[in-house]
Amino acid sequence: MRVRKPLPQIAQALGVDAVVEGSVVRSGSKVRISAQLIYAPGDRHLWAESFEGPANDVLSVQDDAARAIVEHIQGKLHSQPRQSTPARKPLHPDAYEAYLRGLYFFDKREAEASDKSADYFRKAIAADPQFAPGYAGLAEALPALNWFHGKPPIEAMSEAKVAAQRALELDDKLAEGHTALGALLCLYDWNWDEAEKELKRALELNPNNSLAHNRYMMWLLSTGRLSEAVAEAKRAQQLDPLSFFTNREVGHSLYVARRYDEALEQLRRAEELKPTHEHWISSVLEQQGKKEEAIRARLESMVEILPEDVSALRQSYATDGWDGYWRKWIQLYSSSKQHGATPYFIAAAEARLGHADKTWEWMEKSADQREVWVTWIKVDPIFDHVRSHPRYAQLLRRINLVD
Repeated sequence: MRVRKPLPQIAQALGVDAVVEGSVVRSGSKVRISAQLIYAPGDRHLWAESFEGPANDVLSVQDDAARAIVEHIQGKLHSQPRQSTPARKPLHPDAYEAYLRGLYFFDKREAEASDKSADYFRKAIAADPQFAPGYAGLAEALPALNWFHGKPPIEAMSEAKVAAQRALELDDKLAEGHTALGALLCLYDWNWDEAEKELKRALELNPNNSLAHNRYMMWLLSTGRLSEAVAEAKRAQQLDPLSFFTNREVGHSLYVARRYDEALEQLRRAEELKPTHEHWISSVLEQQGKKEEAIRARLESMVEILPEDVSALRQSYATDGWDGYWRKWIQLYSSSKQHGATPYFIAAAEARLGHADKTWEWMEKSADQREVWVTWIKVDPIFDHVRSHPRYAQLLRRINLVD
């Protein structure tokens, strides 16, 4: 459940004095956008107005609202000529509504929501096959859908890439299309140069796209530019401060940058937005040397879905300590299709036991499946003590991450 923060707190997080609130009401072929400008520190209304227009031209109605707000703030800018807005292609209202619903469910990062997200993007495309954002959304949703249902992401990559390319065929200035293609070039082709070009193009087209900043953060992590990665993660968070996902990713980037105290604080904040038990928290605790707390955090995340496994793992930890816990974990999950038993997680478990050969054997399987984590093997602290193995260097060459 997303937490509704007080407006002054939201404004403080964004570093702004005023906030625009709005609502959209659609009735038949008409749409009304109501907007109000609020002075956040005092929660005081400064201005309010409504704008109406045809539902298939909602972007023009949005432009009218945005222009009115700017003119109010800047004293109507009598000294500057008004620039005309380029003509837009009319929107199919059903396609646009389905697209917005797809975005909403995509941000939840849950199994059931991932089904709905992909379904709504497909509905958007079905309603208007020329609607480029629908293809971009589908390109992002498909790999996530597979992950949440325990399927190898590689099985969705071809369709996702076709969707991203189709989005750009329809609109080569669509930031979301370049974002999706850039992410897929990282994860599917391991084509880092072309991926960077696409992601930078997305940010050039829309510097306020939080997902584009997140995807570029992933690229920066993979290539070892950690301080820049943290900055990109924080920029995404600034643009979407109430998103669990953007807040969690700040914590993730701080973890990889070895800034563990900051990472833990940020991940706890993310949990306030969506009560959950993030595996990054236990990973941070582990790197801080708090192994008992790390184990407790991991077991808490499993207790509702795998109570019998929790009991067995707890007993193994009590009897044989840290190594006993991970030996039992590998026994339970190395041949299991249960949630969480992906090649990466098994590789990480083997790394904790110091089994370098098995670590990279499993990580090769992770690469086969195009799991996102394999692209972070240069920087993930969990693998620090097993990188001297020759199979690590071989895997770096395979995924084109050799300096």
